[in-house]
Amino acid sequence: MEHEEAIRMYYSEEGAEKHYRNWGSYDDMHGIYAIHSGFYPTGVDSELSQRESIKEMDRQIIERLQLDDGQSHRLVDLGCGSGAIAIQVGLQYPNVQVCGVTIASEQAVAAQRYIRRHGVPNVHIGIQDFTSLGFSDASFDRACFVESLMHAGSVRSVLSEAARVLRTGGILHFQDTLPVGKIPEESTTYPLLGTFMEGFLMPDYDIPLEGFLALIESVGFRVVSLEDATANVFPSAKLIGDHAEMQLKKCPDDSDAVKVRRKGCVCLRDLMSDFEEGKNKIGYYFITAKRVALGYENPTMDIIPQFYF
Repeated sequence: MEHEEAIRMYYSEEGAEKHYRNWGSYDDMHGIYAIHSGFYPTGVDSELSQRESIKEMDRQIIERLQLDDGQSHRLVDLGCGSGAIAIQVGLQYPNVQVCGVTIASEQAVAAQRYIRRHGVPNVHIGIQDFTSLGFSDASFDRACFVESLMHAGSVRSVLSEAARVLRTGGILHFQDTLPVGKIPEESTTYPLLGTFMEGFLMPDYDIPLEGFLALIESVGFRVVSLEDATANVFPSAKLIGDHAEMQLKKCPDDSDAVKVRRKGCVCLRDLMSDFEEGKNKIGYYFITAKRVALGYENPTMDIIPQFYF
């Protein structure tokens, strides 16, 4: 419960919430803000603003959910934040039923206010802990974690819960940063990883990509696509890391909690920064998986390279 309370505080007005509003607000969705990275189609050469990159990331996410308004899809957004993706799906696909869950009451209130004001009857946002969902087995045929799963105290437990509420054949979309490989504790990079984990409240984060893929499959999924989007997300990480570094120098008397969050942003930038030479310690990945019965044969994944045009 201590970790869950820390997450609630992190996504409260006293925590990092106002910073997410600053970086992820929408010009066309007043009161709603994204709590995810931006996507730059040609990487560091992209000429997008931060807000434009957020909108582009939204497009990338929704495309990967593989929704069809002609079918009775039900989507659960696990760790939905203020409901940005859930609401956009609801607006674009009026016949798709969308449920978003967040542990933070302030986020849920903001989402519910927007839904009532703008009339999005197929979207429902509620306060739930995604470690123990109040949904029946096989309630959904789509589920997504957009930079939320790695907050879990036990990533395995939350993935198992996602598998429980997805029907067989249902699609799971995951996207977040992950360690490219195991980082040895004696490595000079290891302290950066620790500060990053502390700053973003990710106690179970130290799972390298290969191990994470195996973990997904062990709880009842078949991984069908792995996309390395590090180059497309790094400009966002750099922008926020540079700003955090500047604020650390400019405001040395800020609270320890604020400084820890800023140091986490700086470490994320530094851990991702060597991707052009293949030496980055953290990458950013889109993973698509299908819900299957346990006991299947291990499939061959589609590996999609960096950069999208």
